[in-house]
Amino acid sequence: MTSSAPEPNARAGLETLHPGQEFTPTPLDLSREAVVGLLDSIEATLPRDENGVEIVPPSVMASLSLGVLLQHVSLPLGSLHASQEIRVLSPIPVGARALCEAVVANVSNRAGLTLVSLDFNVESYPDEAGGSRQLATGAGTVMFPAGTE
Repeated sequence: MTSSAPEPNARAGLETLHPGQEFTPTPLDLSREAVVGLLDSIEATLPRDENGVEIVPPSVMASLSLGVLLQHVSLPLGSLHASQEIRVLSPIPVGARALCEAVVANVSNRAGLTLVSLDFNVESYPDEAGGSRQLATGAGTVMFPAGTE
């Protein structure tokens, strides 16, 4: 994946975002502690599959994936998470190792607001043979008052 993203430890301002901009693949923290912490904030419980394996819920996967943006870009005060969609392609066990790739799909201004839409893809870490599998895909939108970037 080619990238015009900032260096991993640098956080750019929103004025640098443009459609097609790709962010460096970013590890997702799918540890039990991280997943349960997010679920506690919405008063939800950790689901299990038919074999009793704890599974990362789609809502948590969506939140963590949009969080990739926050690792690369500083959002201004007044920013809102406006929308989110996710398609989980297979159950993701708690503790799995995954990478999230994100790309800016659109940047637009409407009625005094700037909207930034991201598309993302979550894949497992490569296995011994170098292969990975797609775990989830989705999109999200963040909005903030125009001119605050």
